[in-house]
Amino acid sequence: VPIVTKIKYKYPFDYLIINIDELYQIWEETGRKLGNFAEFKTQFFEVKEAYDKLKGIKNKPEFMEVYNRVSDVIDGFSVN
Repeated sequence: VPIVTKIKYKYPFDYLIINIDELYQIWEETGRKLGNFAEFKTQFFEVKEAYDKLKGIKNKPEFMEVYNRVSDVIDGFSVN
């Protein structure tokens, strides 16, 4: 039985558990390759500008809330 790697990320009222091994299996089966998130990490202002252009979304969270949550999740991936 393989060991399952999980990211446990705390939401305000609950936890989100991401099964990384399952994600890697899906990517392998579909021929996809995980990037290194370099643009996300180094082009903050461009990512913010693109996010700010998304209009008409009800209850759209502030950019920094989304950016911080996404950062927490991608930090759990080890990318070579």
